[in-house]
Amino acid sequence: MPPPRQDVDVTKVFRINIILNSFQNLKKSPKHRAQADVLHDGNNKFIPKSITRRKAAEKSVSNFTLHTSLKKHAAFTLAEGATNAALSDNIRRVAFTLAEVLITLGIIGVVAALTLPSIISKYKKQVIATRLEQFASIYQQAIRMAEIEHGETIYWEGFEPYNADAMLASYNKYLGKYINTIDVYKTAKGVAFELSNGSGFHLHKTMNGQAWRGNLYVGFCVHYKNCKNIEEKGSASYDGKETFHFTEIGTPIRGLNGKILTRDELLEDCKTRHYTCSGLIQHDGWKISDDYPIRI
Repeated sequence: MPPPRQDVDVTKVFRINIILNSFQNLKKSPKHRAQADVLHDGNNKFIPKSITRRKAAEKSVSNFTLHTSLKKHAAFTLAEGATNAALSDNIRRVAFTLAEVLITLGIIGVVAALTLPSIISKYKKQVIATRLEQFASIYQQAIRMAEIEHGETIYWEGFEPYNADAMLASYNKYLGKYINTIDVYKTAKGVAFELSNGSGFHLHKTMNGQAWRGNLYVGFCVHYKNCKNIEEKGSASYDGKETFHFTEIGTPIRGLNGKILTRDELLEDCKTRHYTCSGLIQHDGWKISDDYPIRI
């Protein structure tokens, strides 16, 4: 049998509906929304969701900026790497292979072989001509000074043929004080003297008693060592390259038998006998010309 029906209190139901409606309106009100939009930040502080959303947006922008910056940095780094790689390639391209180096050295060797002899020859010619001129000046100056003191050379005495000791004594008497020598070497027939520049000269006499003039051989040597055996072949010892013939008063040979030779005659005699080579060089202004007949 169903339970007995209870009467509903209409007043209570109405009140309940009012309360429910009020609660629904409260959820939709600004105050409720403000309360609903707060969050807890973990430090017992409440932060509105709107601020949180703004910070999230700023963080997103910051992340985007950072991401873009990283992209740019990465792109720049890649560009730098490409540049460095290009430079490395260029450096590698600058290097030479062994074959290229050998070919270059070969070319340099050929050029040097073609040009060095000419350069060396030119240098030797300059040294020879310069030393010839210096000796002529020194010796002639000494002759003039000695003549002032002792009179003309035709009156000088003591130059005995084939006598090195007599030659050295006479040289010291008349010329020794006016010529600066650093070494003296007596040979079989005469005396060799070394000059300060490494060259030298040699004096020896073959005949005509004790007079200064007459078969007195004055030889000049570009290098002093060649003066120590210059007398072995007489006038043939003068080769026009290392040894040269001068007169007894220190002048180059420019005449024969009392005749002054032309340049062509000097050139011819220098070519055949080498006797007038010193005269030819003096004629050309103390220079060894291109048509000089002896190869140097």
